[in-house]
Amino acid sequence: MTWVVRGLILLFVLPILWPFLRYTWQHRPMHDKTLFETRCSACHTLPTLARSRDWDWGSVVATMRYQNGAGEVISDEEAIRITDYLLRQHARRWGETVADEHGQ
Repeated sequence: MTWVVRGLILLFVLPILWPFLRYTWQHRPMHDKTLFETRCSACHTLPTLARSRDWDWGSVVATMRYQNGAGEVISDEEAIRITDYLLRQHARRWGETVADEHGQ
């Protein structure tokens, strides 16, 4: 096939497949680190966690979702997982403890 025919096929097939491809990309199971890296890097470079001692990660993730339009990329459940991952990384780096969802 010539590049013109391939281009025309792609032009007509991609819009049909795009919703499915987007859905599978957004809903595939991931480890928390991979989820953070994949979702957050879709819009910007990842922050250097070593420099983020005083950041309120819950507020940062909420701001990204609601003010910066990442709500289409990050679901509610993913936002919780990303926030938890960032808090765990913060605690590990700075030697702090993080309460789980039951406050323990």
